[in-house]
Amino acid sequence: MDTIKQLLSEIKRGNQDAFRQFFLQTYDRMKFLIIPYIGDEEIARDLLQDAYLLFWEIRQTIRDDSNPEALLYTLLRNNALNYLKHLKVCEKHSDFIQKNFMEDKLNYYALNDPVSENFFSEEILRIFDSVLKSLPEKTQEIFYLSREQGMKYREIANHLDISEKVVENHIMNALRALREALKEYIK
Repeated sequence: MDTIKQLLSEIKRGNQDAFRQFFLQTYDRMKFLIIPYIGDEEIARDLLQDAYLLFWEIRQTIRDDSNPEALLYTLLRNNALNYLKHLKVCEKHSDFIQKNFMEDKLNYYALNDPVSENFFSEEILRIFDSVLKSLPEKTQEIFYLSREQGMKYREIANHLDISEKVVENHIMNALRALREALKEYIK
């Protein structure tokens, strides 16, 4: 019972020894195929384990003329693609969080610090205006569109025909200058 087709027949009947043999015959090859795409052997093993588990769960629905190795590889590939999509979403959220962290921190401290009652005092407004006026004209314009007009980075980028990254850099530069100038007022 060593051919893959014979193993498939036994696996479909629920023979765990046949499944174990199939596992031993295919595991190293599948791991070798997936590791370059995932880049992490431990995660690749987890994905591979999930693929074998799913293979076992759907064993009774597998057609007799199917190539079980190709099916296993398809299950593994789909697991890997889902994992990579998940990573991309996580990275996107991480980038978003990092991008907005300092801006949110400034807002948080401004609203929750006891000094917030005096946030709009004459002195702070003077410093704020002074810092903004000292920034390059393009940074001032982008900051104004973002904060005063409430435009999103993408809207500003489209409006000024520049990339979102450029918008982000101008905003971050403005916030950095403001934080530095107002560091005595935010803790």
